Amino acid sequence: MSVHSTDRQFFFIINHKKTAEKLKAELDNERLYADPIITEISPLRNFYVAEEYHRNYYEDHKDAPYCNIVISPKITSLLRKYRNDVKEKYI
Repeated sequence: MSVHSTDRQFFFIINHKKTAEKLKAELDNERLYADPIITEISPLRNFYVAEEYHRNYYEDHKDAPYCNIVISPKITSLLRKYRNDVKEKYI
C-alpha cells in the first residue's frame, strides 16, 4: 500500500507548538521508528469543517486497510507510551 499524504500537526496557540515540538523530539530520541518523524508542525491558518462522510473516519472504518496499516499502529504506539495522559473514553 502506498501512502501519499503528509502528517501535519496544526497549532493555534504558541504553547501548543512548543509541546508538539517537544513530543516530536522525544519520539525521535527514543528511536521507535527506523526513520525520523517528518510530521510538519504548522500554524493553523484556515479551518474548514469536513464533509460528513470524512468525520470519524477511523471509528467508522477500523477494518479498512489504511486504518489497519497506518492509523492503528500509530495509536497503539502512542497509547503504550502515553496511556495515562489519555482520557478513558478514548482508550
